[in-house]
Amino acid sequence: MHCVRIHESSCGHLTSYFRSLAFQHILSVRSLSGHEHLRDEDKTFFPPVLLRRHIGKSMHPPRLQFPKSCAVDTFPKKLIGSGQATLKCDHSRTLTISRCKSREKLEMQIVRHSEQTIKTALISKNPKLVTQYEKLDAGERRLMNEAFQPASDLFGPITLHSQSDWITSHPEAPQDFEEFFSDPYRKTPCPEKRSIYIQSIGALGNTRVISEEYIKWLKGYCEAFFYGLTVKLLEPVSVSATRCSFRVNDHTQNLQIHAGHILNFLGKKKPEDAFCIVGITMIDLYPRDSWNFVFGQASLTDGVGIFSFARYGRDFYTSRYEGKVKKLHKKSSSDYSSFDNYYIPEITSVLLLRSCKTLTHEIGHIFGLRHCQWLACLMQGSNHLEEADRRPLNLCPICLRKLQCSIGFSIVERYKALVRWIDDESTDTTRATPKHSRENNVNLPKPVEAFQEWKQWIMKCLAVLQK
Repeated sequence: MHCVRIHESSCGHLTSYFRSLAFQHILSVRSLSGHEHLRDEDKTFFPPVLLRRHIGKSMHPPRLQFPKSCAVDTFPKKLIGSGQATLKCDHSRTLTISRCKSREKLEMQIVRHSEQTIKTALISKNPKLVTQYEKLDAGERRLMNEAFQPASDLFGPITLHSQSDWITSHPEAPQDFEEFFSDPYRKTPCPEKRSIYIQSIGALGNTRVISEEYIKWLKGYCEAFFYGLTVKLLEPVSVSATRCSFRVNDHTQNLQIHAGHILNFLGKKKPEDAFCIVGITMIDLYPRDSWNFVFGQASLTDGVGIFSFARYGRDFYTSRYEGKVKKLHKKSSSDYSSFDNYYIPEITSVLLLRSCKTLTHEIGHIFGLRHCQWLACLMQGSNHLEEADRRPLNLCPICLRKLQCSIGFSIVERYKALVRWIDDESTDTTRATPKHSRENNVNLPKPVEAFQEWKQWIMKCLAVLQK
């Protein structure tokens, strides 16, 4: 057994998440029963807790509360490895978890704002915006108020796991609701422009049926997420139709297309009634020669975006990855034969979930939502896949209010639409089907296993809304 010492200063109850890279697995919390209690320095009794391996990844990891005093508890060696781990919460808004092993120090920080800070970021001190908030449905206010309730299990703090995480490596000023509302440059749908167009570039699946079903799953998800707007599909195009530059990545040896050139192509195709047009592809992207890759890129002023799901396959970062290209055979600038039969990852539930996250996150930017730094939220920035996976599917109340202000949806109806999308086993093949004939008119089951935990979270939100 190895000791883990838990410290907490006088900052009050501590709510923390334990999805720590330092421990290399998901941790959950189980209270011990019986007489197994520890006495702290102030002679106050309270039960210890035991952290154990959690079976399966949790969308919303367990919450743990400690008293104001300190305690010592013991954990099995197999759970934390050799060495000691220390939790320390100071008087600032961060909590640090450190683990030392062979002179290696790993840290996790929890970004915690005060209740008043979150409340101001959500409601504002501007009398006009306060009045606007008070006119919301009582259930909607009740849900959004969960943002600054310490005991809430719906919305938690942001966790930082390494120096390479987005907030640490890309310092940005946080955007509260008042700043969003007052931004003269943000885009808002108008009666003439309330459509989101999706343009697929290259095949999304290994057959036409899979490609068509996959893009329709994404269409349905966007319609529910941006409830109140219309989502339309454009005819698929090949990579050659975009006339974009491309290369082979020096590190991963896979094909990549130039994101900026794709944005220019999409801008020229943007329909008159479009709020925005977004391209999706299974080919990796790079924004400029000096960059390794990018998951997506968008132009807020032009209302265009391009997003790649290439790195979301289960084998991209393994030696088994089949999309490696040893040498680029390019006879001329107009030769795109390298993309003939290029590798496409298997469509899985996890890949669909990651795709939905990226698509809605980037479209959120087109609405003027900047990276969230308030609570765990879809609009958090991500520097790498592991950080993107930690990001939840849902918007925090601050970002939810921003999106509701832009579109004007009912939060209850939006959540119900998301549940319907998860529950529908397949898409409706009779509407919004591209002109290309479908192969045998086959319906594929929608892989929504990875969304089930989020569905349970939505049901909790609906219970609060309809209380």
